[in-house]
Amino acid sequence: MAATKLNVLAPQLDLYKHIAVLKPDDAIILCQGEIPVAEIRLLPGVTIRTRSTESGIATTSVPESFFDPLPDELLDLFEGKTD
Repeated sequence: MAATKLNVLAPQLDLYKHIAVLKPDDAIILCQGEIPVAEIRLLPGVTIRTRSTESGIATTSVPESFFDPLPDELLDLFEGKTD
């Protein structure tokens, strides 16, 4: 079992990163100053899903046609024009 000590004032993102790598027998010990006050463990049967991209940001491609002008009929609908 591995235990990670984390101050309760740590940013939420920091806590998220620790939970993302938590293994079934691991624990995160929350501390106020140097005093342990709570423990976080995975619930039985829970598996943590993490993003697998290197930067942590999902990427996608956009086809060139995305930037084409919209047809006049569609623009008219956005502007509230009806026939």
